[in-house]
Amino acid sequence: QIYFKSLMPTSGLAQQTWQLSFLRIESAFNALLPVFAPFAPLPAPAAQFRGISYVRMLILGAVFLFGWRAYREHQITDSASSVEWKRTPILIGVYFIYVFILTAWYVLSSFATWHYQRYFAPGLILFMISAAFLLTNVALRFPRIVFALLLLLCITVPWRTFFNYQVPGYGYPSYGSQIALVREYVPASEFVAAGQSGTLGYFRDRVVNLDGKVNTEMLAYHPWDRVNNTVVEYLAARDIHYLIDWPSFITIYLGEVPELHGWHFVAQAGEFVLYQR
Repeated sequence: QIYFKSLMPTSGLAQQTWQLSFLRIESAFNALLPVFAPFAPLPAPAAQFRGISYVRMLILGAVFLFGWRAYREHQITDSASSVEWKRTPILIGVYFIYVFILTAWYVLSSFATWHYQRYFAPGLILFMISAAFLLTNVALRFPRIVFALLLLLCITVPWRTFFNYQVPGYGYPSYGSQIALVREYVPASEFVAAGQSGTLGYFRDRVVNLDGKVNTEMLAYHPWDRVNNTVVEYLAARDIHYLIDWPSFITIYLGEVPELHGWHFVAQAGEFVLYQR
């Protein structure tokens, strides 16, 4: 059965805390730059370099500036369609307001700063509109340059993808150790709880999500609250005897000393540790 109790998906409710903080604002800025200027063809190691933010800012500024100039030139010379061209900045302005509201909503309501880039993805359309005006204008004067730029864009995605997968740990291969740990120590008839439950739940039945993203029951136990969560009570109420997660999450769920709640360490593999009650 599916229950609709909120317009916000459970994954959003699980990570919703209203707050205005510098960390969120800084994270939003760093997330918007690759959204607005995504086509800087850099391999993953270079993308981690802090200076890439300045490169993207230059690209973004140049595209918006010259894109606007190209639009103005086209608007002046193409008097036959002046009405349609006048509507274009209105459309862009309305869409910009939408992106601004979207950004403000997540900055104020969500602490999942690591997801900001995907949340702000609609902002890419603003860049593409400006880039379209710019390339259309430049193509009339320098078709070879535009062809070279388009060719560069075509190879950017596979190039970046190739380098991403050369980075150790990309794609979360550590989840393999989580699955192996559960298979070795947890009987198939037993439930096992985990905050990182997606991959494990794909390969195994009787997996209970603890971070609330796909388990609305958990929202009442405040699993993301490091001080006031009552996950231990939930595990006891559901008669769950196994818990596997990253050590930092074990500390959140069971406290600094899990033994005080009747949980003891079983084994560790890779980044995951398994506890039993």
